[in-house]
Amino acid sequence: MTDEGDVSNRRRVTINKALARAQSLGIQVDADLRFAELLENWADGHITMKEARAAYLEHIRERDQAQADWRSLGIASAIAKAKAALVKRRGES
Repeated sequence: MTDEGDVSNRRRVTINKALARAQSLGIQVDADLRFAELLENWADGHITMKEARAAYLEHIRERDQAQADWRSLGIASAIAKAKAALVKRRGES
């Protein structure tokens, strides 16, 4: 029978090796805290790797959508400012 502590320790060693290998290859690993949290939950045996992957992919989708939403708000704001400037300029003519 395998001790849960041994499994957690082996998983942490696996995580550290994978991160070190990525770094040695120049691969940038996501520094997002959610990523680290999911790896910890997997190492502790709270979730499976399949669940960690699915949760992380969902997190990325949500994060990217939120960034896109903010960008579109920024663009909409810039367009509104440009339109207001044009209207003001036309009114001064």
